[in-house]
Amino acid sequence: MHCPHCNKENVPSAQFCINCGAPLATDGSGHSPTVPPKRRNGLGTASFILGLGSIVLWVVLALMLLSAMEASGDSSSPTISPLMMLVGLLAIATTLMGLAFAVAGLLQKNRCKGFAIVGLFINAAVALYMVLSILLSG
Repeated sequence: MHCPHCNKENVPSAQFCINCGAPLATDGSGHSPTVPPKRRNGLGTASFILGLGSIVLWVVLALMLLSAMEASGDSSSPTISPLMMLVGLLAIATTLMGLAFAVAGLLQKNRCKGFAIVGLFINAAVALYMVLSILLSG
């Protein structure tokens, strides 16, 4: 049996397409079979976890900067260590990857979108904080 939506060949007894999940046949009453449940969204979950990780990295970076300012006694230009640079780059990379995973998770069909939506908001908020902190510090 061919799927009417994607033209993929399916086994004759299938109710839904193995490729796109579309209903294949109607029952005797002319109604389509029930829609299969949505599957978990791995990209959305990854986006959520990356968002939480980016928050942790930004907090660690802020604490490192405060510590450096106290140690130098000059709050206008603290000494930035290579470790602080590494944490900052990891925070930026984590935030951008989280945004990309959230968008990809939202674009997937027949997947739960809850974690992707929350991940998008968390990563967007962190990215906004990142941009504002860079603009206001310069």
